[in-house]
Amino acid sequence: MAVRPRLPDQSPDNYRSRCDVGIDGIWVTRIGALLDAEVEARKVAAFSESTFGLPIADDQAWQTAQDAVMGKGAIPNSLESVSLTFEIGGISRTTTHQIVRTRVGAGFGQHGMRTTPAHRFNVRFPESFARMVSPEVLDAYDRSIPHLRQFYQALLDAGVPYQDARFVLPMGTETHLVATYNLLAAMGFIRRRSCNRMQWEIGYVVRRMHDIIVEQLPWVGRTLRSSCESGVCQTIDPMFEPSCMFWDGETVEFAVDHPALAEANPNYNWPRQSNGNWALFKGVDATRLWKEGENPDIVMSMVDGGKVLSERVNGRWQQA
Repeated sequence: MAVRPRLPDQSPDNYRSRCDVGIDGIWVTRIGALLDAEVEARKVAAFSESTFGLPIADDQAWQTAQDAVMGKGAIPNSLESVSLTFEIGGISRTTTHQIVRTRVGAGFGQHGMRTTPAHRFNVRFPESFARMVSPEVLDAYDRSIPHLRQFYQALLDAGVPYQDARFVLPMGTETHLVATYNLLAAMGFIRRRSCNRMQWEIGYVVRRMHDIIVEQLPWVGRTLRSSCESGVCQTIDPMFEPSCMFWDGETVEFAVDHPALAEANPNYNWPRQSNGNWALFKGVDATRLWKEGENPDIVMSMVDGGKVLSERVNGRWQQA
């Protein structure tokens, strides 16, 4: 079997790769020029009103788009006329496996390992490692990564195809993803995955997506939120504790502390940190929900709980 030549920048003395912890180094951006909220609203409105053969006035378009995202009369499929493409980097392959499960109304391009090499892979590991594992064990893991890289290179040198050599790479290997959604699909994805019982890494990604969309399309208002924020847990399941939070009119409560949920399922006795979301987003969510509870006419950032993204004036959500 022919031996594949070593790539010139992959000398044996440089097998070191970076280990990122938690959400450090993850980035999410939207590809393309800033969306014109008025233009996108008009597309939604035209799509919706075309069913009835009605023209749409410019001064009605914004409200029609706002009604569509809120499910108030306008045809929801009209939201498919808005296209959003995100570039997501630094996330683990563990998380991309979850992201690409949303297939209807979405398309994906990802750095592959079947036909391309992955010599200088970085890895990501959860904060739970640092919180719950001894430094000696973490050090052993850190030292194992260069050995995996050496093994991976040795496989390539022996002529093993990329698609087979990748089997030795860890699930925490970082990767790069480009994801395109229509707005209706993006809303469904963000609503499901913003639930704090989902995995912490995808939770951060959807929070960034939320902020980007609200900043560029302020008429979406507060629609990109999990139902737990109204006190309804949509994922009653013993897999994770209900670490979601909501505003009760005076304070921010964890759903795990809410009597109705406690009575509904007494099995919720796990530490709140078990899925990582509570530890990562507690402060942001508490600030955000408190401010939104005090002022129902603002939308706060899900990444920076103190940043106002949109405000409602005379019933119309607009950029702050």
